[in-house]
Amino acid sequence: MRLKDSKRWVPFQGDYYRSLNFGHPPGLHPTRGKVEYQVDGSLTALVMIQLLVEPYPVNPFLVYAALFNSPACLEFLLRPYKDYHPDHLLAMIHDKSTRDTMAALLVFSPEALKELPKILQHPVTRRAVNRNISPAGLFIGSRDETQHMNIKRLMLSDLLVGIDKPWEHDQFIAFAEGLRMHSLIGSLVTDVGLDTQNDRYLYAFKLVSTLWNNRIESYNDVFNRISFYYGCERRYERQARLYARLFLIRFYRWIRGKGHPRQLVGTVVAKDQFESSLKSPHTTRAEVFWKAVSDLVVLPPNKDKDVTVSRYSCSLATVPLLTRSLRYTWTIGHHCSLLDTECL
Repeated sequence: MRLKDSKRWVPFQGDYYRSLNFGHPPGLHPTRGKVEYQVDGSLTALVMIQLLVEPYPVNPFLVYAALFNSPACLEFLLRPYKDYHPDHLLAMIHDKSTRDTMAALLVFSPEALKELPKILQHPVTRRAVNRNISPAGLFIGSRDETQHMNIKRLMLSDLLVGIDKPWEHDQFIAFAEGLRMHSLIGSLVTDVGLDTQNDRYLYAFKLVSTLWNNRIESYNDVFNRISFYYGCERRYERQARLYARLFLIRFYRWIRGKGHPRQLVGTVVAKDQFESSLKSPHTTRAEVFWKAVSDLVVLPPNKDKDVTVSRYSCSLATVPLLTRSLRYTWTIGHHCSLLDTECL
């Protein structure tokens, strides 16, 4: 219920998460409001440590950043370190627009873009200009390493937390204080059992990515997110039920099968990927299906039915018999795609 308070929390990353409302200028937020943010931080830590689950829908990157006192923790996410790779960061971002911008930021170079149209077309520089993080003129010429890293640092904070300089905002500071009140959470920012600062960043990221783990680990993870709808004219209801049930059985058999359909080799699936998939029967098709209908490599953090399977045509009488059990519409939020189940 506390996360529904729009004065403190706002939707973030396509409404998948909620992050702090940074609408108040730094230093001007009422004292009573600071206490509320501290309580939010303490409750977040309580859920993480005592219940061992993610405090959904709190933004995981907000929690990660709040464990430390500087943006260096975000800079750490830009480069591989031990068993960490920036691809792990991308896999945790559900919003496609944010993920695309982050992917572009990871390979963003300090070279000059020279022309204003190019600056406004590049996903990183366009967001930097639109969010008043940096003036467009800074990108016309090349930048030195210090300027370039400063821009990447500000962009990381904006993409992952919701504002370019969160450590200067009383709301963020209060939330971080509340989060670290729990001794186990607070120990992440000390040197207990960890050799270097990068090890602390890695440990904290592993904690967050484990709690907010929405990876597809079984075909049932995807199948349980699907609801099947057979609505049509009343006089065709019995037929619709039959076709929907037959499709459900056929689809379930397909999604739990081994590897990819051979017809996909060389087009959707590379040959080496096809051969390796023969050894991984449990998640391959589920991952391919989920990527096709949602453009996501992980499941959304909510536990609701995300996919609705319905008839492509509203009247069975107008559809040829052969097609009746083959064409269905997959709908996820505002995304919609058509699947011909002959490939099943």
